[in-house]
Amino acid sequence: MSLTLASPFLLAPMAGISTAGMRAICLEQGAGCASTGLVDAQGLARRSPGSLRRAHRGEGQGPQILQLFAPDVDTLVPALAMADELGFQGVELNLGCPAGPIVERGCGSALLGQWQILKPMLSALAGCGMPAGVKCRCGRRTGDRDFVLLHELAGEAGLDWFSLHPRSLEGAYREAVDWSLVELLPAGGPRLWAGGDLRSAAEARAALAGQPRLEAVVLGRAAISSPWIFGACLRRPDLDAAARARLLSRMLRAMACDLDLEEGKRILPGLATLLGIPPMADIQLRLADRRRMGEWEAILRERLDLDALPALDENPFLR
Repeated sequence: MSLTLASPFLLAPMAGISTAGMRAICLEQGAGCASTGLVDAQGLARRSPGSLRRAHRGEGQGPQILQLFAPDVDTLVPALAMADELGFQGVELNLGCPAGPIVERGCGSALLGQWQILKPMLSALAGCGMPAGVKCRCGRRTGDRDFVLLHELAGEAGLDWFSLHPRSLEGAYREAVDWSLVELLPAGGPRLWAGGDLRSAAEARAALAGQPRLEAVVLGRAAISSPWIFGACLRRPDLDAAARARLLSRMLRAMACDLDLEEGKRILPGLATLLGIPPMADIQLRLADRRRMGEWEAILRERLDLDALPALDENPFLR
């Protein structure tokens, strides 16, 4: 069973960012597939409102992947059974997240090297009845090469794809991405994707062309302030400043609707700052207010006309 990609440029799973509305916009712009943010397998199996909201597929036209995190196979299996019911075209086990709350629960990157725990999880994933894969880092510490054995185990289990974020848990988002690590993986086995710190369409195309083994590259933070990057990767005509402003306004409004109040307070102010919108105490309500669309678009047009969007290293989500 294999997942069909609409293009070789994919939207990464980003917690609090890859919401249903964000995924729909990126698919519209040319993303070949879009992943949810991290969804707690235990919470999903319990049908907790937060997990169901994060696992809402939405109206995006194109293939979408449900990204799950779990500490063991018993926690994972009940959630796997829900992926097709929720309307997704594939499911992925996250072995890449370095966030403290995830790692402390024995999930994400904490599972790298835990082969006795991982082997039954990979088997369950491969047997879930729909296309499935894993996303991982290279290892727990800088210099670790756990991903090579994991790739072998994923192939033995029969997984459809293997997505590599080539830096370590220890390196979090500070460590340089080492694209040469892709060359350590042998031919054959699962389809190979990779991503990390691709800041422009030109860099994404170059990464894909420079690694013949890669079927696709995964774009994350660059898509936050430039969701049109997927069209640029495909060499579609450029959007003008007004069209870009409208697209960003749509994205903000969609995300305001997708996030609950607490997530909105945490995520939206940083996103608005990144896009050049003045701080607002009641930003969740204001972003959902269509009457302010003209105001946001004027601000965004001015920012875009001045080519003044912050550099990626100024992105508030990295702090």
